[in-house]
Amino acid sequence: TFVLAVEAAADTDSSSFVRPLALEAISILAKNVPAHSAIPASGASLLYAQCLAGIAHSNSSPGLCGALCRAAAHTLGPFSFGSLGAVFLPAVIRQDKQADKYLDPARALGLSSAIALSDAIREYADMLGLPLTLKEMGVGKNPFLKSLSKISHRALSNLSNPSLSAGEAQKHIEQILRSAYSSKE
Repeated sequence: TFVLAVEAAADTDSSSFVRPLALEAISILAKNVPAHSAIPASGASLLYAQCLAGIAHSNSSPGLCGALCRAAAHTLGPFSFGSLGAVFLPAVIRQDKQADKYLDPARALGLSSAIALSDAIREYADMLGLPLTLKEMGVGKNPFLKSLSKISHRALSNLSNPSLSAGEAQKHIEQILRSAYSSKE
């Protein structure tokens, strides 16, 4: 839910109602998911956040993190979208040349920058015991390297309007994947 909401809020080409819905979903999640526990405080509030995030996501362009999650799940194995999102979203945010588009989602969490958002996602994932890298998820180096081009190509094909040329975009995606494989940054 969080990945979908952040990506919808960061979509600069979406309609005028997408960002407010996505930001409200982020705010609800921030208020209702205790920082010390994976157990939600309010099921109704989380359902509301999921609905808002789903509506926002359905009315926005596919984001790179979601595209990477789908491509990696199809190529590397049956990993959950949430676990892959926790690995990919910080890397996507950190390596986005237009990181300012993540300022509103960061502010919805009381943070001041896109980097702070990336750090907060990693800290929360670590606190919940989620893997922070593909390597920690059990993806071997050789299978990863063999599938790197395939994953980046699949992710690129899931994007409706990449901001870079196909060759540049594929290189950028491979860079994000390499960072997500073993980086702790």
